[in-house]
Amino acid sequence: MLSGEFLQQKIKHIIFLIIGYLCLVSCGKDKETEVEYNEKIQDTFFGVKFGANKEDVVNGFAKDSLILINENATEILTFHKSWEDFINFGGLPWDFVNVHFDENKFYQIIFCYGLDLKNTEMTLNHFNEVLSIVSEKYVLYEMPIQNEKTYKDYRGFSKNGKLIMILCGEFENKKGKNVNYVYLSYADETFCSFIDEL
Repeated sequence: MLSGEFLQQKIKHIIFLIIGYLCLVSCGKDKETEVEYNEKIQDTFFGVKFGANKEDVVNGFAKDSLILINENATEILTFHKSWEDFINFGGLPWDFVNVHFDENKFYQIIFCYGLDLKNTEMTLNHFNEVLSIVSEKYVLYEMPIQNEKTYKDYRGFSKNGKLIMILCGEFENKKGKNVNYVYLSYADETFCSFIDEL
């Protein structure tokens, strides 16, 4: 039997992906000539490619000294470096990484950096630093803000189902405390079965 917390987390995640997918579809259909798709969006992280199974992800990430926090999880795995050290990705520090699976296939990775709610200015500064670095490599579009807890939302698309997202806003952490987060996410919808069911 699935727990209420698990279902709630899964529903939030599905909504997050659906919004990204709908933005991709609407951009592609309504403004085909205005949307610039990225030729390629990264699909390999710490030596592990989208589509890999849970065991391959855990083993591959361990080679980069990433520690699995939630060993019994099946759909969302969380990794960190150590409690005193950050994960380095893209030349930037990240607190932890969430890896999402559908039918035991790796289809999304989210790099997370958290700050106290009082540090909105620092959150936006970190977001702008991430945006500046990522914008050098990818074409990104500012998306409409869907709720009052999201400060910024930028996304890049490819024609082969890959998506990159940079978000910052207020989110609830696992302890139930609201904090500011900057998220850098990569996804590949070809390994996500529920997108096909829409």
